[in-house]
Amino acid sequence: MNKKEVLELKRRLKKDQATFSRLVGCYVDCNHEKVCKFGGKFLTLEEDEYYKYLEISNKVLSGTLGNNLLNLQFPLEEEEIGGRQQILMALRDSELNDETLLDTYYDLVIDTYDEAGNYLILLYLDSYDVMTRTKDNINVDESEEVYKYMLCAICPVTLSKPGLGYLEKEQRIGARIRDWVVGAPETGFLFPAFNDRSTDIHSTLFYTKNTKEPHSEFMTNGLGCGVERTATEQKMAFHSIVRNVLGAEDESTDDKLLDIQQNLSEMADDYAETHDDDDDPFILDSKAMNKVLSDCHVSEEKISRIEKSVNEAFGDKLPIAANVIDSKALAANEIRVEKLALESQVGDLTLELNEKNAQLEEKDSVIQEKNNQIEERTSQLLEKQEEIDNYTAQIKTYDVVLHVKPEKASQIHAQVINGEKCLVNHMRENANATINPVNKNLYGRHRLCGFAYLGCEDRHSMQYIPQKNIKSATASFADSLLIVCYELSHPHFMERRGSLYFSSEHTAYSPVNLGYLCEAIYYEFINHVRGCRNALPKLTLHLLDSVWDYTKGRVKKTSFFTRPL
Repeated sequence: MNKKEVLELKRRLKKDQATFSRLVGCYVDCNHEKVCKFGGKFLTLEEDEYYKYLEISNKVLSGTLGNNLLNLQFPLEEEEIGGRQQILMALRDSELNDETLLDTYYDLVIDTYDEAGNYLILLYLDSYDVMTRTKDNINVDESEEVYKYMLCAICPVTLSKPGLGYLEKEQRIGARIRDWVVGAPETGFLFPAFNDRSTDIHSTLFYTKNTKEPHSEFMTNGLGCGVERTATEQKMAFHSIVRNVLGAEDESTDDKLLDIQQNLSEMADDYAETHDDDDDPFILDSKAMNKVLSDCHVSEEKISRIEKSVNEAFGDKLPIAANVIDSKALAANEIRVEKLALESQVGDLTLELNEKNAQLEEKDSVIQEKNNQIEERTSQLLEKQEEIDNYTAQIKTYDVVLHVKPEKASQIHAQVINGEKCLVNHMRENANATINPVNKNLYGRHRLCGFAYLGCEDRHSMQYIPQKNIKSATASFADSLLIVCYELSHPHFMERRGSLYFSSEHTAYSPVNLGYLCEAIYYEFINHVRGCRNALPKLTLHLLDSVWDYTKGRVKKTSFFTRPL
């Protein structure tokens, strides 16, 4: 029987569709004694009993084909007079009304069914008017045959668990009365089979609840059929053979078993894609087994031993590939494959990380080398700065510092002029000199000069700007300040307050004082950061302000004159 045929019968085992005509039973105790027998019409049962018995009959047709439900064939000798198939045929044909036949069958079950506890034998009788069905599985309102069958269920009867309960007569809580309860069937069968939607008296559909221990003794002795392994038994037997051949239980053996399961599953899927459900199942024969094991890198010697053990264990009934596939093993293999993939990914990432770390270490080394170079250069600059500072401090200790070419040093000498001690340098015609640090042609010429008044609130000062190029002269603070300082220091420049060159509201300084002033301003300017106004003296700020204001266009030019040097 296939799945569709089982479901066709099972759909009838409902309250509104059940057509059982008779139900008989026998209660057997643990001593294999018949305690009681009963029987009657099924439809006359009380409603509670009706549903319970109907539920039991449903269980006999439940489960997976090839595992819980097994198709068994009767040998020819069992179909002869006195054979077990003949007894079942007689029971069906008697419609379960022959007490002698019933007793004979009950005794047969008691003698062949290995059960230590109490159990209940139930026999159902039913007739199914099989409707003709088209190729599209559409029923035609026309009967093809009447399928008359018998359903057997062997149910364990166990004592209820002890506990407390309400004792209604005594109106108190007390120990509950324990009684014998009929459980779900452990074993059963359908006779005759419903193969190709027709009666097949040569076979029966066997049911077992426990697929690991399916009461094989009842298959052989109670029904007279050969032993048919369940899918669970096939799987257990095959795994046991393979593991014994592969060797001791270790990680490599476990991985090999998982690989075998994965290959079997893939081969079964490939077979299912090219075959219909009605075709023969995929049998794990020698050819298929050799391919599976070879793909898993099992040695030829071990493959030969596995094939030999399988043939000895299964005989002519080789295992079905789908039956030896373990879903738990497939799930474990999936986890293993994912774990290996993750480990490989972690390995790749570790290598990449090591490469990145090596690159970072190399960059750190370069940076460290650059830092060392910077530190070395900084140290050199600090030494230079220290030298400059020492030199500057040394210069500040002198009133006059001269920088001349080596060949001119012998030409400089001291001389008293107008009662003042002076340094004299002989200059040739057209020779130039730089004085703080403005270039001067010291030979007799007239110089075009100009004055600019600065009158802004109460702040007054003056600025000397060369008329020749006023904008250029005031382009920067440094140059402008040096121009002012030098011109103011000239001995013929300002002699008195209120002279013809200046208005009375301006202050005039003596040439000597102006010389000292300009020299001080010059060195003060050199030794401080340009533009740092807070570091300069008040007069310097006035001079700087004058130059800056002129640069910004805030100075009004008033007069220009020519003065001989």
